[in-house]
Amino acid sequence: MTKITAQKLFLGVDGIDFDYCLTTPNMLEAKVNIMMMQSAVETILVADSSKFGRRSLGVIADIKAIDKLITDNNINENDYNKLKNLGIEVYVV
Repeated sequence: MTKITAQKLFLGVDGIDFDYCLTTPNMLEAKVNIMMMQSAVETILVADSSKFGRRSLGVIADIKAIDKLITDNNINENDYNKLKNLGIEVYVV
């Protein structure tokens, strides 16, 4: 078994669904992302606003598993507020 460790993980996903999870269509990528998240001290999600409300096949993690999100200024207010209520720091760029 290979062990990895990281201080910060910058993670991209294909889908962010509050009723489901963070997802990607590639099952192998989902497994690698899970391992990386488990090994990182801090997970920073980098995703544009078009990813919200989308689902893909491979589940990575619950949204609460991320610490911070970097997104664009098209994020809707409802999604922004949900993230803040979960204690996730949101950076709009």
